[in-house]
Amino acid sequence: MNIQNKWEPFNLEAEQGLLGAILINNDAHTRVAGLIEPHHFNEPIHGHIYDIITTLIGAGKLASPITVQAFMPPMVEGTKTPTKKYIARLAAESTTIVNAVDYAKHVRELADRRQIAEIASLMAPDAATDAVQLAAAAIEQLDSIVTAHTAHGAPTLDMRQSGFCISHCNRSIPAYSTRSAINAPARTVTSAPTRAIL
Repeated sequence: MNIQNKWEPFNLEAEQGLLGAILINNDAHTRVAGLIEPHHFNEPIHGHIYDIITTLIGAGKLASPITVQAFMPPMVEGTKTPTKKYIARLAAESTTIVNAVDYAKHVRELADRRQIAEIASLMAPDAATDAVQLAAAAIEQLDSIVTAHTAHGAPTLDMRQSGFCISHCNRSIPAYSTRSAINAPARTVTSAPTRAIL
């Protein structure tokens, strides 16, 4: 049973809006830098763009649609969309700097949920690993999620002392996916080759 395939929360529009906000106003990056990292983006191209933005700003340089595209291939991988056009689209459809933090938190929240779903998949009944080892590994990984947030002011929590039930990983959770965005021409970005940027 592959739980992750059944439940994979992500929000393309939030990722696009956040990147656009940073490209328009680099001050937005300062506000979200401690909240999000490249691997928190569901779409690989978004994580790559954010990584380039972070590197440029860290070097004291401007991260704009023009400067960022210089470090990317001419075409978005697996699509017929020019990188220049896609990055321009991100900037055109950006959220405001005021909303950047909320967008970053939302993207991070969905990344954590995807990780939890992945941890749950390790608890599959057909797994060959000993049940105790599975539980210990799951708790350790769940602790890492909590610890990452603790560094930003969240309360400290140890899954071993919280009364957390491992079976919660298989509990039905409301979907946060915005897969309808995939069909929106102006806002679609995907991972090749299964989905395509339009």
